Amino acid sequence: MNRLSALSILSVSLLCVSNLPVNLALAEEVVAASVAKLQTTDSVPASILSLKDALVSAEVSANINRINVDVGDTVKQGEELAHLDCREYDARLEQAQADIETVNAQLLSAQSVIQIRLSDIQASKANEELTQAQADAERSRIALAKSKYNAAKSRVNADAAKCQLANIELQRSRNLRQQRLISQQELDKAQTEYRAAQAECSAVESGLVGVQSDIGTAQATATAAQAMVKAQQAKTRAAMSNVEAAKTDITAIEAKLSAAKARLKTEALMVSRCTISAPFDGQIVQRMVQLGQRIAPGEKAFQLIAISDAEVTASLAVKELVSLKQAKQIYFEVADKQLPVTLRSVVAIVTGQARTQEVRFKFEQENSLPVGQNGRITW
Repeated sequence: MNRLSALSILSVSLLCVSNLPVNLALAEEVVAASVAKLQTTDSVPASILSLKDALVSAEVSANINRINVDVGDTVKQGEELAHLDCREYDARLEQAQADIETVNAQLLSAQSVIQIRLSDIQASKANEELTQAQADAERSRIALAKSKYNAAKSRVNADAAKCQLANIELQRSRNLRQQRLISQQELDKAQTEYRAAQAECSAVESGLVGVQSDIGTAQATATAAQAMVKAQQAKTRAAMSNVEAAKTDITAIEAKLSAAKARLKTEALMVSRCTISAPFDGQIVQRMVQLGQRIAPGEKAFQLIAISDAEVTASLAVKELVSLKQAKQIYFEVADKQLPVTLRSVVAIVTGQARTQEVRFKFEQENSLPVGQNGRITW
């Protein structure tokens, strides 16, 4: 017997029991009203599911040395669920930190070498400028000595002519004296003038020799100074080459430092993974690990569900879905509870032989029912 027949019989029976006259027309009206009411209330099976249901797993391989939660415990996002024995990863992290300190020390040393070699370049350039100034001074001295030499040579030539003229005058005076055409005093005067001219010529010639000696000395000094300039230039080039080599060393050390920092980040990340934490607020519904157990990366440790973040799922046929969308009020009913819900979405896939679609509902008020609770969606 279906629900419609039972309701009809019950309505008629109530009319009879109440000692009222059995009016067939009235009975039909009652049955029709009951049928109309029944036809306007539809329902389908439904259940509550959590929007967040995660299997929390380990990210590194290690032994479990501490478990902080058990089945039924509620946890907050980020709370430690279990801790792994990660002394090996801690040691690697410490080594990575030590490596960075070592490389930083190498970098500071290389930078100090750069500063020293830059100072060497500055000193070498200063010495180069000094030796170049000395060479330039010697060249100026040579030019001055040559000018003096040329002047002295011109004077020697002039004095030589003067000596020659004095000699000619002396010879003429001697001849005139032999002929008794001049006095002895005039001859003595000519001799005196000749000796003076000769002395002057000798002095100028001696000065010319000294000037030539000065020129030779200045040339030797200038040659030595120029050699010093070239030697200092070579030192400057060597210092600059050393700086370039030091810069290359710094580039290599900086690359090494970058690699060390990257390794430090990796090791720090591995250490952080030694803690298995809750990804969201929820309740532990399953624990798959034991204290002291060796756990591998990706191995499941806990099942966590979000209690407050839940919704209702049901499967509806096409006609039911059409009727549902026209409903003004929708409820999730279980036992004696009736909770208002709102249609959230319809999954655009028709499945099964019944050709139904999954429909999701969200609660309009706070839900106190557990995840997995079965009931019915009515509208």
